[in-house]
Amino acid sequence: MSAVILYARVSTTRQAERELSIAAQFRLMQRYAEERGLIVAARYQDVSSGRQLRGRPGLMAAIGHVKRDKSISGLVVHKIDRLSRNVFNHLILKGQLKEYGVKLFSVVESFEATPMGEFLENIMAAQAEFYSANLSAEVRKGLEERLLRGKWFGRPCLGYLMQNDRVVLDPARATRVREAFELWATGKLTASQLADTIYSSGLVGVHGKKVPVNQWCRLLKNPFYIGVMMSRGRSYPGSHPPLVSKELFDRCQEVFRQKAGGSVRGGRKHLVFVLAGKVRCPRCAATLTGERHIKKSGRIHDYYRCHQQGCSFCTRAADLDNEICANLLAMDLPATMVPVLRRAERQARRTRSKEQGERIRLLRQQRRELDEKLKDLARQYARGLVDDSQYDQERGAVLQQIRATEWFLVNRPENLLDDERGATMLEVVESMNAKLASDDPVTRRSVIEAVVAKVELSTGSPQITLAPGYDQSLRSEAGQFNVSPTTRAYIARSDHFDVHRS
Repeated sequence: MSAVILYARVSTTRQAERELSIAAQFRLMQRYAEERGLIVAARYQDVSSGRQLRGRPGLMAAIGHVKRDKSISGLVVHKIDRLSRNVFNHLILKGQLKEYGVKLFSVVESFEATPMGEFLENIMAAQAEFYSANLSAEVRKGLEERLLRGKWFGRPCLGYLMQNDRVVLDPARATRVREAFELWATGKLTASQLADTIYSSGLVGVHGKKVPVNQWCRLLKNPFYIGVMMSRGRSYPGSHPPLVSKELFDRCQEVFRQKAGGSVRGGRKHLVFVLAGKVRCPRCAATLTGERHIKKSGRIHDYYRCHQQGCSFCTRAADLDNEICANLLAMDLPATMVPVLRRAERQARRTRSKEQGERIRLLRQQRRELDEKLKDLARQYARGLVDDSQYDQERGAVLQQIRATEWFLVNRPENLLDDERGATMLEVVESMNAKLASDDPVTRRSVIEAVVAKVELSTGSPQITLAPGYDQSLRSEAGQFNVSPTTRAYIARSDHFDVHRS
């Protein structure tokens, strides 16, 4: 009598409870084996998706068993889709079983050992893949339609509740979450201090425990709190009530950027200054670093210092910050110029969007070609046309190309970042005077990041180079308006203007 191995799989525990459970699959497979006089040598099972082989220890153990035990003549599954819902993976598994002299048996489907039988088996495997892919597409379509209607899916963020399919404010937590945003916007607390402060005020997570520090960092960056829902890299306007204002949310993001530039090393905090990363050394052209020195008397002195070997240049931070901000204030734009800049930015965004669409189309075409190449390689391997080492080498190379293509498709391209920079630049320009006049270094820093590319120090006076987007818009549109003399002096120069010291 021939010995066989039984393999059962469900995608999730919930599916096992709702549909054909693993126990039911084993019962039907046991009956199938007994009716044909087959001896069951072992049973293996998985609770995992059938679209991939990774994360299925039961299946890997079954393959290892048939490889070691030459008495095993067959692998029994309830249906073909229990083995795999991916044609490529199905061919790989079928090729491995064929190499070990093991036949695949299905309780529901019956395939003869003929070319027609193999053809029908491949059709069933393709049908299983189609079912899984189509189901995923329909689910994504339904979720996107829900998002377009302004409705969230799943559990809402801390501070909200789901009631009657609507997201509403949680009366027990909303106030504390808003307080967390306000505390973080001051820039005076670390994430750990914020978590401790909010926990001491009585706020706990959905499980009744303290909200972890890393979760607070994610929550404070989530635009869900200003009424914007994010899914798969896209934003959707939500119908739920915003918990905080956009101004407060933007302020919190600026604090994150400031703290990202000022990490803690060796117990000392590296401070971030208004012109951090923008000032160039007049002697070696290196970027100056902001430093704080506290004297024994308690007096605080802030500097921008060059750390290049052999160069010890430094300058007082407060004087240079005030000087640069004062000269940017002198570039105040007429109120009528801002809508023109906004129209120019929208036109540039449309051009970038068209270029991005073509780039994505080419990447998707390349991705399809790589998929076909991978499937063709699997067919050759299943037929024994390539050996194990050649298959592993070629498959690794193709998978590396696929990962690179997927990375470019998933990560935000540079021109989309340009859109974000352009929108930020216009937002800053509209209120540039008020922000530059502020005593808050975080607020002043937001202007510097948006409109200044670099500040070069020289023997005479510092030279400011504006950011490309701001520079181009200023040059193309300023001729239509009565701009300030400082602005006109900048336009008359090639790429920078001088800041005259008093």
